[in-house]
Amino acid sequence: MRSFSLSTPFILTKSPIQVLQVCKKIPWPLKDGEAIAITHLSQSLVNQGIHMDLISMNTFKHFVKPAGIEKELPHYNKIAIVPVDNRLRVSGMILNLFEKSSYHISRFQTPEFEKGLEEMLRVKNYDIIQLESLVLAAYIPIIRKYSGAKIVLRSHNVEYLIWERLGQTESNPVKKLYLKLAATKLKKFELKTLKEIDMLVPISDDDNRFFRSMGYKGPVHTCPIIPSGNSNSTRMTSHPEHPEPYFTFIGTLDWLPNQEGLKWFLKNVWPKVLEQYSSARFDIAGRNAPDWLHELKIRGVTFVGEVDNAADFLSRTLFTIVPLLSGSGMRAKIIESLSLGNLVFSTRMGVEGIPISDETHFMSFHDGESFMKAVYKCHSDLGFAKNIAMNGFNWVHTYYNPERISRDLKAAYEDLLIEKTV
Repeated sequence: MRSFSLSTPFILTKSPIQVLQVCKKIPWPLKDGEAIAITHLSQSLVNQGIHMDLISMNTFKHFVKPAGIEKELPHYNKIAIVPVDNRLRVSGMILNLFEKSSYHISRFQTPEFEKGLEEMLRVKNYDIIQLESLVLAAYIPIIRKYSGAKIVLRSHNVEYLIWERLGQTESNPVKKLYLKLAATKLKKFELKTLKEIDMLVPISDDDNRFFRSMGYKGPVHTCPIIPSGNSNSTRMTSHPEHPEPYFTFIGTLDWLPNQEGLKWFLKNVWPKVLEQYSSARFDIAGRNAPDWLHELKIRGVTFVGEVDNAADFLSRTLFTIVPLLSGSGMRAKIIESLSLGNLVFSTRMGVEGIPISDETHFMSFHDGESFMKAVYKCHSDLGFAKNIAMNGFNWVHTYYNPERISRDLKAAYEDLLIEKTV
């Protein structure tokens, strides 16, 4: 086993580029935005000639059986899976109130993952360590100790902003205070991380600008999500027509912004839909749903649970809904839906970071009245609706071309490594 010394001179002679991708959950199966974003980018980078290895936490909440994972993710040269128990504990949350650290970060820090990461770094000299979440920045010291690689943070969102926005819309004063405190601690850690990384790779230009406003001055390259539906095909998915409006929603249901948005939509918007269309339908799908969704009893609304194939689920109807009130980054499911030819009804927060236009690529709404106007316009004129869906489909297949995205990121990595030799 060969140790890497930080005093060893680095010479850029390796071809292809060696990348270690570090994840807080196994990016499989492809049933949520994070897994889609991680897996599709790594596959596309391999197609560009980059060698990819993976080390991932296998958490209690997102547990995946390790056996056979190499067959599901064959583009990686090596895969290391480390069990991590990061379950939320009330005692931990309470104790953290009196600590300076962020509980959202510290619960992902374990000696087992540190050891697994150290072993990977000792065995191979990587060019790039690609962190797929802010929480993994807690391991920067161990990376610096055992590797001379450039550290890249691929930021899927501005983490503290999610908690800050949740706090702004929370009505419970105790929860509001806790969310505010959590956001403050996360912001402090995020600002610290921006000073420690060698390159930032946000997934949207909006996030890029936000990180710059936070004071980040290092190399940056915006790298959007590559959706499942993005292929060389120019044919949209065929959607059946329905006599009454029929909508779908799919997303990770343990993500608080998704829960918040669904509760708001079901309480404030869906009743208005039923007033106009008594037989309207709304199917909700996703993994790790809270109890209230399992117990849901609202006319026209069906909780489907976790589905095996998101594309098949979205193909049930032309209309899909993204009712987000908070969050950050880019919603992978909007990109997925557009790439399949669905017509997306979304709040402005839902399409944040995605440069598309209302009534050109999607339909915007902010309350029950605006939603009903959009629905009536599309349901009464399917030609108009299908034209919006076609615009969105064509836009995604142009803007989110996987070859261009991965080629540009590879070039950015090459520039970063050239700087290393100077």
